[in-house]
Amino acid sequence: MYTFNFIMREERPPEASARAWDGICRDANAGMGELWHREMLAPHFTPAAKGIYHHQPRTGPYLRRKLQLASRGLALEGGIVDNLLTGLMRSALEAGGMVRAYPSRVTIGMVGPRYCTMRPYKSGQPDKAAEILAITDSEEKRLAKRGEELIAEKLNALKEPKTTVNGS
Repeated sequence: MYTFNFIMREERPPEASARAWDGICRDANAGMGELWHREMLAPHFTPAAKGIYHHQPRTGPYLRRKLQLASRGLALEGGIVDNLLTGLMRSALEAGGMVRAYPSRVTIGMVGPRYCTMRPYKSGQPDKAAEILAITDSEEKRLAKRGEELIAEKLNALKEPKTTVNGS
């Protein structure tokens, strides 16, 4: 299971109670987690990902084998994508991500294949989990912006006057 943690540190405004602020932060963290899983996970399985996320170089024998498999149609994307051979890891990670949001952080639980663990068990193999969970500065700014938008939206809703209708 992969866990992607994004920690947010914001000060509680005086107009929000502690309980309301926790709910606002939880909702903002959930929105950021869903954004990462929905839009920022997929680019890790493209040919450009090697340069963007600074993947560890693959060995020559592995690359030759991968190209042989690609020539027989067994490797996706022609064998040129680091984190993509048969597509098992991509389909498993994109299929289901359980977003758990807390007031201080968000955790996205994803189940991947056995060979792709948070603790690499074979020396010399790239840390696939670290490659998948890496984010760029622009993605980090986008996540922070989304969190700020959600917080502002919830705070504005909190400040709006509440009216009740007396039913008779």
